[in-house]
Amino acid sequence: MASDDRVAILSDDEEDQKRKYVLAEPFNTLSLQQTPEPPAAPPTPATPESSDGDMDWLERRCLNINNDLLVSKVFYFFFFSAYGSLHPLLSVYYKQLGMLPSQSGLLVGIRYFIEFCSAPFWGVVADRFRKGKVVLLFSVLCWILFNSGIGFVKPATMMCVLKNPTTSPANLTSSTTAPPIAPNGSHGRLQRDVAFDLPLPLRRSLRSVSGNVTGASTTAPVTRPPSDYKIESDSEQVETIFLLILLVIIIGEFFSAPALTIVDTVTLQYLGKHRDRYGLQRMWGSLGWGLAMLSVGIGIDHTHVRPLVEGAGCLVPDYKDYRIAFIAFGVLMTVALIVATQFRFHPSHYKSEEELKEAQEMPQVARNVPDGEAPAGGQFQFRDLVRLLCSVQYGSVLFVAWFMGFGYGFVFTFLFWHLEDLKGTTTLFGVCSVLSHVSELAAYFFSHKFIELVGHIRVLYIGLACNTARYLYISYLENAWIVLPMEVLQGVTHASVWAACISYLSAAVPPALRTSAQGILQGLHLGLGRGCGAMVGGVFVNYFDAARTFRGIGMASLVILLIFALIQWLSGDKEDEGDWPLGWRG
Repeated sequence: MASDDRVAILSDDEEDQKRKYVLAEPFNTLSLQQTPEPPAAPPTPATPESSDGDMDWLERRCLNINNDLLVSKVFYFFFFSAYGSLHPLLSVYYKQLGMLPSQSGLLVGIRYFIEFCSAPFWGVVADRFRKGKVVLLFSVLCWILFNSGIGFVKPATMMCVLKNPTTSPANLTSSTTAPPIAPNGSHGRLQRDVAFDLPLPLRRSLRSVSGNVTGASTTAPVTRPPSDYKIESDSEQVETIFLLILLVIIIGEFFSAPALTIVDTVTLQYLGKHRDRYGLQRMWGSLGWGLAMLSVGIGIDHTHVRPLVEGAGCLVPDYKDYRIAFIAFGVLMTVALIVATQFRFHPSHYKSEEELKEAQEMPQVARNVPDGEAPAGGQFQFRDLVRLLCSVQYGSVLFVAWFMGFGYGFVFTFLFWHLEDLKGTTTLFGVCSVLSHVSELAAYFFSHKFIELVGHIRVLYIGLACNTARYLYISYLENAWIVLPMEVLQGVTHASVWAACISYLSAAVPPALRTSAQGILQGLHLGLGRGCGAMVGGVFVNYFDAARTFRGIGMASLVILLIFALIQWLSGDKEDEGDWPLGWRG
């Protein structure tokens, strides 16, 4: 009976195999007794195997392209192309309008503060009402409207005035109408004779002769070199233009701030668990920035605008037509707006992502918390994060992050201002932008290995040291083109330091509070830091000059490096020992 069961089971297995074979190969089970079909036409010659292989590879590559991430890449490229074609040149454009460094710094720096305050508000609006795409499109449209209009502001009236108005023309060429002094105190009698006794034609001749004798002339024109004159803009008109542009920036930046934040959020959601590949998407923006800045800079260099100056004696400067930058910005940002219409927003997908993230983080928190240190209920309070970040060790890291952002904002606003004073051209500005962004891309790619090699804190040491060298080098420049070798340090002073700060804080705080910690770091570095660098730096440049301000910030960077190293040494840098607060690591 058992053998019969075994045979039956084997028979069933054979039947299953036959059934699968028939379903998989239906045409191989045709009866051999069927009438043979007429011979088919000879097949066409097949293409070489290499061509088939190439076509298959191309098809596979096309099929592997993620359309959603492709939209993100294209948007980043055109958005940052538009941004890089205009915003690095705004400070020199304001300078050409006759504004002071403090005014230019305020117009550039106020953007960071408004973005820091308004971006979270619009993020809440987009999430609450599920109108992320509407907010994104409206934001990009505001970028176009409120930035392009600044380029068509009518400049203030320019006048040629003396540098030192108190200087008298008599100091340059002696001019007098007094007759020569006669000996023996007869000056008064001679003056009365000239004034009353002689006829008018003879009196004029006598004055002319006496003037020639003493080397003076009443009719010779007074000539001054052009260096004694300067061009000034009407201060009232400049003030009006400044207030108008400030109002446009405040309104426009409030509505345009959430664009990049929303796109970053959507891109991270497209990436899912592969969020470490975000840099590969964002790098297209850096590529677009460098190419656009270089192209626009070369184009502006070939323009020449001679402003209308009231008065005579001044050398009329050769201004550049920055409307090219505003036109390029409008065209490129319009393309970015069209690309933004292709983003797909799925609220249900976002919800599942958030739930998945929460489900993944909570077990990790439970595993990493040492016994006796977990808060009641397993929930970490925001005050725990504040208490951690206010400690001397981590508070000093946040201060360094703020100071590095300060330096980045100052360089972004006043480096080209200083280079223009040294007769630098917009082509040079474009080359500087390409070098700095290439160095940032390289630094982002190798930042992980660099941090593993030297450690987080030592990366900050190196960044502060490079800041010191870069600023001191710029302050002693005499030829603008000599700045190029130091532009490659941008990757260390910005990209590597930013990556080290993010990684350091991520390892120090629990996963449930990492988003809040990153928000604090981003606000200090990108918002408050860059804004203070542009605005406070503008005040320093206004009272001193750009070179001395660069020198001062370089010396301040050296002092902060020494103090920061001392603090880390006294507090005990336990980074390499793996002794992190609350046991958080990775």
